[in-house]
Amino acid sequence: MDDDSADLALITDALRRNPRVRGVTAMSDPRSALFELAQHKVHADLILLDINMPRIDGFTFIEALREAPWCAHTPVVLLTTWGACYQVERARRAHVAGYIMKPPSFRDLRSRIDGLIDQMVVGEA
Repeated sequence: MDDDSADLALITDALRRNPRVRGVTAMSDPRSALFELAQHKVHADLILLDINMPRIDGFTFIEALREAPWCAHTPVVLLTTWGACYQVERARRAHVAGYIMKPPSFRDLRSRIDGLIDQMVVGEA
């Protein structure tokens, strides 16, 4: 989930190119995403989430997500354009599955997303 349409398109494209990814639901509004997840209209095996979004930031989204029993353990990976130390620490305390700095190129983004998915698959084995 990302409120920037260009970033959202790149992230979605990178996910769809990974052969392990069965489907991608891209959303730009955190409130709508929380509603869809709470109503079981969308199922997520992994959530890629921008930290800096209007109305609901990534950390507030995670807190709300964890209140729903069926989403409490859904892995969340935070995406951000800046990696301030306090945000990295806050991400660690929020028990996120990963923290990715948005890279400058699509190739780097795809590589980081592929690496993350590989880690998750290996972790399940």
